[in-house]
Amino acid sequence: MATEWQILVRGATTGEHLLTLDVVPTACLQSEVESCLPDLVPFKLLQDGQQYEAPSTLLAFSLSHGSIVELVRMMPAGEFSAEAFLSLDGYHCHDSYLDRIACHDRDLFVTAFQRSFHGGDWNTYTASFRDGTRESLLEQPRVKEVVAARVSNFCDGHEAPTVDIRGAFICKLGQRTRLLAICADGVQYVWEEGDGDNQTLIRKSGPSTDYSTWPIVYASADRLHLEDSIFVGGDVYMLGTDRSARGAAAHTTYVLELRVDGGGALLEERRVMQVLEAEEPAKRYQNQMKTSFLGVDKTGDALWFQGPMGIYVTPLGTLQATKCVSWAHFERAAPQREDATLSREAAFDPLTRNIYVLRDLSLCLLAGNEDEAISAEHEKDSDDSPPTCEVYCLN
Repeated sequence: MATEWQILVRGATTGEHLLTLDVVPTACLQSEVESCLPDLVPFKLLQDGQQYEAPSTLLAFSLSHGSIVELVRMMPAGEFSAEAFLSLDGYHCHDSYLDRIACHDRDLFVTAFQRSFHGGDWNTYTASFRDGTRESLLEQPRVKEVVAARVSNFCDGHEAPTVDIRGAFICKLGQRTRLLAICADGVQYVWEEGDGDNQTLIRKSGPSTDYSTWPIVYASADRLHLEDSIFVGGDVYMLGTDRSARGAAAHTTYVLELRVDGGGALLEERRVMQVLEAEEPAKRYQNQMKTSFLGVDKTGDALWFQGPMGIYVTPLGTLQATKCVSWAHFERAAPQREDATLSREAAFDPLTRNIYVLRDLSLCLLAGNEDEAISAEHEKDSDDSPPTCEVYCLN
């Protein structure tokens, strides 16, 4: 009887052990793994970053007893289209931004946008451009307004999304603030960069729209830029980044676990420092990228978040992050396109743990650099415009 080799198969993205296989050296590894893991087909097998080509044998691919191969699932090409558009009065991509806000109600999708103006309100300020009163408003303090909106029917595909303004607060422009979270009862939590003994503050919303009158429910002497939050059960987890290391080879990030007490105060249970080492010199735009949560996976035992250098998984038991996707490695492995921009931000499916990354093709189209695949697809169906982006799925 031929000697069998033991081959270990693990997921390339998560490192999860998938299969221990005993197979003869002359067998086709791809066929053997496919017969054992039919639910994961189609997929590719890698060893040390090199793709295993079927029907090569284990010997031909220089595998040996105890070798570890990584499985990368492949998905058939799909089509994405914009079925609904979100529009809010005063929102403009050049002077404001949209941001997802953590919500205790998991059935709600809450987003927020920011706008700045002089005077008492946005509508008066915009009207001043038409009626010639803008010069008088410029003498008044400049303020910024953040509006949180609940979006429903967004994934319907047939109706425009319904927007429900959940609340707003006004603060002086220049103060470093961020709307962090909205509780099920509508209470809002706002991060503020403080001074003196309290460098980091969180306020809980009150009856006024002026956030500076809201009570402080959390204070820390450490200077943390709280960038995102997520609810898990009765606790709220936050990502805080030490921005004093701007331009350095590493970004020091903290994962905080806070418990909401009966009065709405936030009590810090744990704080774990993460040193997210850079694999390449940080570019200026990467230092400005927000570190944000992607979600909690279906097990409920791990948080996923993204940063300037990659995507990380953090078990709730330890809160110690492990990198599962390197942006630098992914950009080198992705198909190369001239004038195409690969986003360093991802979307996450908690049920499948699939990660979706977008590549912007708009510059290719504007420059007339559509490749043969895009041109052929456009000629095949003249009613369709060439695609403006590609979406990659990592699993």
